[in-house]
Amino acid sequence: MSEYFTRSHWGADVPVKTLPASKHLKGVCLHWMGFTIHDDPLVVVKSIQRNHMGPPHNWWDIAYNELISQQGEVIEGRGLTARCGANGNTTLNKSYLALGLLIGPGQTPTEEMVTAVRERIAVVRSFQPQADKIVGHKDLKPTTCPGPEVTRMLRAGMFDPSSGDLTVTQTNYFQIQIDGIKEEMTRIYRKVEALEASVQ
Repeated sequence: MSEYFTRSHWGADVPVKTLPASKHLKGVCLHWMGFTIHDDPLVVVKSIQRNHMGPPHNWWDIAYNELISQQGEVIEGRGLTARCGANGNTTLNKSYLALGLLIGPGQTPTEEMVTAVRERIAVVRSFQPQADKIVGHKDLKPTTCPGPEVTRMLRAGMFDPSSGDLTVTQTNYFQIQIDGIKEEMTRIYRKVEALEASVQ
């Protein structure tokens, strides 16, 4: 079981307002932070709350229900019983809880992170069995979130609690990383070819 940190652990500010999560959730939406993270996860989460509640956002609270670190630590955001504010609009926030993965560009979810995500999705399904969808933010609206690595792993079913023990999918885990490197190399080669063509 992953280590769990409550709001008091990271010194969360009191939310401006809270609303209960829908009793008819469709599932869970995965997000990334969009910036590379190497600092203490609790410090990062406090900074994220400050950003979300301050201008120009002025949101009620940190937008995510929970956040998950590369070490597999689960950090309480709004909590699983509250409506999130991360998915793009009221309808989407009512339909999906939001898990924020504490990674950014160039960072691939660790096995510990994947295991923790699975555990939290299993918890959601334990009290709302119909909430069986696992989507990325980009599946709900035009955005790059949750990034290419999470998207590839999502498509491979690696975050689904019903897909078995993580060690079974370790080959897929490494293959996804290899595929990501190949895609990045292809993009670099194309840029090089374009630059070479421009100087000829």
